[in-house]
Amino acid sequence: MGKDNHPATSTSPFSRTRQHDAKRQTILAEAARLFNRRGSRSTTLQDIADSLKLSKTSLYYYVKTKQDLIYQCYLSSCEHHAARIASVDAASLSGAEKLQRLVIDNFMEWRDVLEGRAPHHALLLEVPSLPPAQRASIEQRFAANFARIRGIISAGIADHSVAPCDTTSTALCIIATLSWSPLWLLELAPEAIEQAALAASDILLHGLHPRAGNYQFESLAWVIDESPTGNGFNHDEQNRKKRDAFLKTGTWFFNRKGFRGTSLDEIAEQLGVTKGAFYYHIKDKEDLLLQCFERSLE
Repeated sequence: MGKDNHPATSTSPFSRTRQHDAKRQTILAEAARLFNRRGSRSTTLQDIADSLKLSKTSLYYYVKTKQDLIYQCYLSSCEHHAARIASVDAASLSGAEKLQRLVIDNFMEWRDVLEGRAPHHALLLEVPSLPPAQRASIEQRFAANFARIRGIISAGIADHSVAPCDTTSTALCIIATLSWSPLWLLELAPEAIEQAALAASDILLHGLHPRAGNYQFESLAWVIDESPTGNGFNHDEQNRKKRDAFLKTGTWFFNRKGFRGTSLDEIAEQLGVTKGAFYYHIKDKEDLLLQCFERSLE
């Protein structure tokens, strides 16, 4: 074979594999943009094809179904975040500096996205809607990213750049900051994002409280209303006080242990009542959580 007849390498612009991958990445980025703005349920394959000025038939050459496209977008997003976290973790920095870099890089990347210099990545907003196997795949990757952030926090505690803290709660806070910031960054002018990044990382590392010390949960003693009961024959008033005690106690436990970590048995035990008394006022734990949310909003 002559030198002019060699097949194109994978790095050549004439490589069919490279061209196919580039087109697929363009589809994933545009689908992610539309999914982030509209939600995956409200976005059709025709919307994506129209946005890319493709026929729907051409789109089917790269993706089988919308469900598969959603999964591929989420998978690409998880892999992108995993690479970014790994890059930060490998840097010769203290734990606190790594966390700061993680937050600032996330904000600045979204500035690049909004200014058209970087591709969109899907926010993991509708993972529960995926089929079980796909959902498990995304959750496994999310858990791996979460564990690596926890590891950075633990390393920061070990090198004394991060205050002793519950690494799970702190990692959840950081994940929430990274996951939801793109939604409100859309409301900022691109030139304001760098300042927002510095403010967010400063709050993360130094908090808002001006004094040293860790947050202490308030005692449960305040839950029971020991004010005069008034008319003991007023059943509506008595039931209101009992319901309020259940909601205050439930809120305390949910805030401290989370929904899964809270049991109805310990709530009933704390109030000195039977579970039967609980079910007389509250249908189940999900109903208790909903009523606690409603009470907080009120």
